[in-house]
Amino acid sequence: MDESTTRRKKIDPALYAVGWENVPESQILNEQRAYLIAPGRVEKLKVGNGAFLLHLMDETMHEYIEKMNLYTDNETEKKKQKNYGVWALIWRPLWRFFKKYFMDGSFRMGTRGFIRALMAAFYQFVLVAKIIEKRYRD
Repeated sequence: MDESTTRRKKIDPALYAVGWENVPESQILNEQRAYLIAPGRVEKLKVGNGAFLLHLMDETMHEYIEKMNLYTDNETEKKKQKNYGVWALIWRPLWRFFKKYFMDGSFRMGTRGFIRALMAAFYQFVLVAKIIEKRYRD
């Protein structure tokens, strides 16, 4: 199988249907991320010259939880050797909430920032719970 066939399997259906290199704003999909296909030259963002990247997360709670479930499944495989216990189940979510809400400044966003910090903490809880569950099932 050649590279173009492999790439076509990961490409969105709209892009594949019309000839994948010609559709604007199309994406190559993999298990975790979507990659834009950019026409023309792509360069790395140089840090320090005033450039920044704004990461917009306007997903619904349903989409966030689906993505969280996918990400924690993948991360569980990477961290299956970790020996987490009850302490990690309590400490990691608390630390993540504190870090996200206070240190990263989510408190400035009001209710939305509070929810975002809680979801980050919940992510850690789910991750550690899945790691513990995997250890007991295996």
